Amino acid sequence: MSDTPPSPPSQETTELPSLSRRAFRWVRKMIMRVFLGTVGLLFLLYALLLLPPVQHFAVKGITGFLQEKLETEVSLGGVRLQLFDKFSLTDLEIKDHNGEPLLISGRTEVNFQALILNLLRKRLVIQDITLQHARINWVHPYGAMEPNIQFLFDALKKKDQEDDPKNGNSLDLRIKTFLLEDVQLVKLDSVRGNKLTISIREGDGLVNNLDLQTGTIDAKHLFVDGLQIGVDVFDADSATWAILFPGIFESQPTGPLVEVPALAGFPNLCVDMFHVRDGKFLLNNYRKEPVRLTSEEVLDFNYLDVFNIDIVVRSLSFADQQFHGIVDLISFENSTGFKLEKLTVKDATVSDKTVTLYDMRLITPESSLGDTLILTYKSYSDFTFFPDAVKLDMRLRNSSVWINDIVTFASGLERNPFFQKNRNEVVDLDGHITGKINSLRGKDLSVRLAKNTLIQGDFSSLFLAVPDLTSLNLRLKRLETNMKTLRELIPGFNLPPNFDKLGRLVFSGSFDGFFTDFVAYGDLRTELGRATMDMKLSGGQKEPQYSGELALLDFDLKTFTGNPEFGNVTFTSRVIDGKGLTGATANARVEAAIDSMSFRDYMYKNLALEGQLNRNLFDGAFGIQDQNIDFNFIGTIDFTQSVPFFDFSADVRRVDLKRLNLSKKDFILSGQIDLKIQDIDLANAKGQIALKNVLALKDHEKAYTLDSLLITAESNGNQKRLSLDSEMLHGQMEGRYNLKEISAVFFQFLERNYATFFARMGIPKTERIPDTSSFQFALSLEDTKDWMELLIPTLGPIVNGNVQGYFSNENDSLWLEVDLPSVHLGEMVFENVYLNADALRDTCVLDFGIFRTILGSKRELAPVSLLGLINRDTMNFGITAIDYDKLLNKLEMDGVFYLDNQDFFIRFAESKMVILNDEWQIQKNNFIRFGKDYVQTRDFVLTSGDRRIILQSLDRRGLQLYLRQFDLDELNGILEY
Repeated sequence: MSDTPPSPPSQETTELPSLSRRAFRWVRKMIMRVFLGTVGLLFLLYALLLLPPVQHFAVKGITGFLQEKLETEVSLGGVRLQLFDKFSLTDLEIKDHNGEPLLISGRTEVNFQALILNLLRKRLVIQDITLQHARINWVHPYGAMEPNIQFLFDALKKKDQEDDPKNGNSLDLRIKTFLLEDVQLVKLDSVRGNKLTISIREGDGLVNNLDLQTGTIDAKHLFVDGLQIGVDVFDADSATWAILFPGIFESQPTGPLVEVPALAGFPNLCVDMFHVRDGKFLLNNYRKEPVRLTSEEVLDFNYLDVFNIDIVVRSLSFADQQFHGIVDLISFENSTGFKLEKLTVKDATVSDKTVTLYDMRLITPESSLGDTLILTYKSYSDFTFFPDAVKLDMRLRNSSVWINDIVTFASGLERNPFFQKNRNEVVDLDGHITGKINSLRGKDLSVRLAKNTLIQGDFSSLFLAVPDLTSLNLRLKRLETNMKTLRELIPGFNLPPNFDKLGRLVFSGSFDGFFTDFVAYGDLRTELGRATMDMKLSGGQKEPQYSGELALLDFDLKTFTGNPEFGNVTFTSRVIDGKGLTGATANARVEAAIDSMSFRDYMYKNLALEGQLNRNLFDGAFGIQDQNIDFNFIGTIDFTQSVPFFDFSADVRRVDLKRLNLSKKDFILSGQIDLKIQDIDLANAKGQIALKNVLALKDHEKAYTLDSLLITAESNGNQKRLSLDSEMLHGQMEGRYNLKEISAVFFQFLERNYATFFARMGIPKTERIPDTSSFQFALSLEDTKDWMELLIPTLGPIVNGNVQGYFSNENDSLWLEVDLPSVHLGEMVFENVYLNADALRDTCVLDFGIFRTILGSKRELAPVSLLGLINRDTMNFGITAIDYDKLLNKLEMDGVFYLDNQDFFIRFAESKMVILNDEWQIQKNNFIRFGKDYVQTRDFVLTSGDRRIILQSLDRRGLQLYLRQFDLDELNGILEY
């Protein structure tokens, strides 16, 4: 270690640190002085700007600067500057070169970001800009070569050239946010013939880039509250167009003026989030329709009024007249009452040529539509002719459409009967639909309508909005519905109610053509059976022509007709060269083969029909060959005149009534029928019916034969004649009568004059028929053979019998006379039976008698007669018989027969009779009273000396006979017991 002490520092080294500190302090002082001076100067300048003279100077300087740069008149109410980063202009007005207001702003406020620093960097950054109570009038007047705003574009373009990056003078302008309040843009283009009005109640935006020179807005979000857009289209200035665009009309000298969209010249947009609330859109196309001709309830694309518009769109862009974006929400209403509740689209494009909506869901109060919709058109004006000019491409998934929504956008469908009747129905849809409304096509469609109707298949159509020209081509894989639904859906489809019994209908097949000119083929399955068809209809409604085949397979006629006697039927039919569809115009050749048909539990087979149906005339043949029924029919049925005419023959070879379940009795019929008669109404029918070789076989043993029977009906005005001729009988009726009402008229006569008897006999009352009948009749029974057995089994033949009489409703009279030489009833024979009844109103004289009665082989009864006088409900009578029997030698008995309430009474006067050669008397005040399940007697006693014959009631339901003081030996030779 050195013990040498350190040397002291030199003078030079000790002075350096002191100088550095003094220099640093001096620089710091100078900086602070400059900073404070600058700040003080800025505050001084800011204070000076607040002084009225300085404000007036600034306003004058700014307006002068703008007037010099824009070469137009500019006025400004005031300027306010805040520390150079924020200023506001009030009452700014810029006029165009014609002296008309171009821009009017009540208040314009701009907030700069680091103004001085950015200016040094040749960049102007506006943090936010506010525009209040502003009006922009963009006008291109008639005859002008350019719009009034063109000079601004020219000035900006010139400024852009001055700021060309090549000369190093370019200024980078950036706007971050803007606020709008009560702003309106009016773009009036008289040359092109349109006016665009955009009004904004409030709006704000966060902007990435705003380039006024190129007309581009790039924003993160735009929000507009109370946006109103109005478009007016009117006649354009064609003379100016010809100057601006020479040769534009040469390609179409007679065509319409080329339409330029109202959005032409609108800035390009690129917005991350675009939101409109409470919007409104108005369109008035005076060029297409100078005066609105439709009501407010009808959607008219020339006059639109859309309101309550809400829009939320992400990634929105607008360029070259085309919008594109992701739609989170679009909703609106219009003046027709249509309401779009929600539209969402993941990929949407709208231009003046097309609308494409991919992954879409459109919801109205009754409709839900998705997932792809594409509309193609030449211009927006094509929506005026929507059914013919706008092409649709819809891919539908899980969609439901309210028909009224369809009619709203295609008003021509209101004239289509189907859409008229079903506009309140909702249709569930799946499939692919393309084309215009009047040339629409569908592929792989599934349509569910009115809950009960399902349609699956393909279709193509023409002129759906033109009812008289509508045509369809259907390829139905499956159609499910019922008749009631079809009647509700299809106008004029008025089949009878029993068609509803078909139940569920399932159809597959095809339909091609118009509703009155088509070809249809298919298979129909119902709850009652199956039908197949292959039909062709042509010629329209005036002269329809048709042909084809129709078949029913195992069809349930019982349920369909409501007649329990029918069963199932299977048949095929063919129509050849058919013309006309109504009874007055139909003309066709018809062939039908009924393979099987059940009636009354019998299965008929091998039925065939063939003939010509000419308007209301059928000329043909019908036949059936079966082991139990075999006959042929051939002839004419003519309904062409007001009175129908029938002329046909039928050869009935065999009809087994019991096997056919037409009769419980065993009958087999055969014979020939020739019929030539006019009118099917018995009241007016005339002509002939001839029966020949009639055979009725009973129980396969008893045969009833009839060689011939001729029935002839004639008329001459009100006078008619009906005659019957055969080997059995001859008869005729002449006068005024209605054959089908004769029984009703006769019953009316009885009810009118003998009401109590009529009611007690249980005859049902008939409807009152105004009648002037007056006729006479006669029937001669030559020999009825065994045919009477069919009426009364024990009744034998009647030979040479006569029946005659007359009836007059005008005189209220009836006369009937019956004379039968012999009547056989079992083992009894009645000879010379006679009846005469002569009635005038409520009084009738009755004379009835039997000359001889044969009872078996051992006993005969002498003549007996009855004379009676009937007055309303009472008949006085007298019975006379002389040498009637061994027991009853003589009978002379008078009495009265009448009704009391519901009971019959017989009361005899004091009478005498001779029994066993002794005279007997009947006591006074006797009666026999009887009714239903009831009989009663009183004082019914015959006396002869001390002998008595007494008839008494037995428990009110029977009678008992008492004999007193009789010697039975006297009866042994008379009675058989």
